[in-house]
Amino acid sequence: MEPLIEISRNKWSQLQALYRNDWPWGIEGFRLLDIHIQYPDMNQAFNFKVYCPGGDLHNGMVAISDMEHYYQVYVYPVTRNITNIEHALTNTNIINWNRTICIPSVNSETLVCLKIICQRLSLQLSEEVVCKHLLKKESKPFEILNHPLNTYVAPLKPEYLDLIDRTWTYYTPNNSRRFFEILMRNGLSYVLYSTDNHKPLAWIFIGEAGAFTHLYCVATQRGKGYAEYITKIATNDLLRQGKDVLAYTLKENVRPQNLFRKLGFDFLDNVIYVDIQRI
Repeated sequence: MEPLIEISRNKWSQLQALYRNDWPWGIEGFRLLDIHIQYPDMNQAFNFKVYCPGGDLHNGMVAISDMEHYYQVYVYPVTRNITNIEHALTNTNIINWNRTICIPSVNSETLVCLKIICQRLSLQLSEEVVCKHLLKKESKPFEILNHPLNTYVAPLKPEYLDLIDRTWTYYTPNNSRRFFEILMRNGLSYVLYSTDNHKPLAWIFIGEAGAFTHLYCVATQRGKGYAEYITKIATNDLLRQGKDVLAYTLKENVRPQNLFRKLGFDFLDNVIYVDIQRI
């Protein structure tokens, strides 16, 4: 009998409430569901589905984004006991373990579980340490008095999709461009443009898991405060919507860590981004 039971969209808010019970530990499960509730088009575009072991919300969530070249599995318990999730992951036929799988933001307990599964199924697991940052929704929006001269903020323009895609840390040909196209279509891009030539100077996105992604400033434009400015703009937008603001940085990427610290984000902990593939 299949241990992972799909949870209908009308129950996602109930699952969100369970993540709120252990805060901010449950922030990632909450924001993942929140972004897909707010933007229904994201569900279809990412072929996003939510499952719970045995169909019981209290057992936590295993969610899947399944696109042709983009396969992510999210594993977010609602308690520190992951016994039911481990059993479900070990015995499920829902997850295609023959594909390359990205599992974002894995905590230490879940990582142990995944390593056991990989050993059983002869899979190879690689790890990347990522820092998790949070600005609570109760925070006061930034008062922005000085706007960069000769610039303006607008959503991403389609003609710059390739530029944004190629500068992403996780750029992959014929794959990641589609990711940014979906975010652009759903209004999840913030770009600082030059009024002189209307080209992008800096940008930040809200990703499919509800966290900031791809904060970037063009190399020739650095040192002018553009990255901080566009981050404040995006943060204010979320705060005014009553949203908690979640962000990740690579452990070795000190500059954005310093920026988020300066802007008042709390460092929550280090988590692991996991890639799994067949040996």
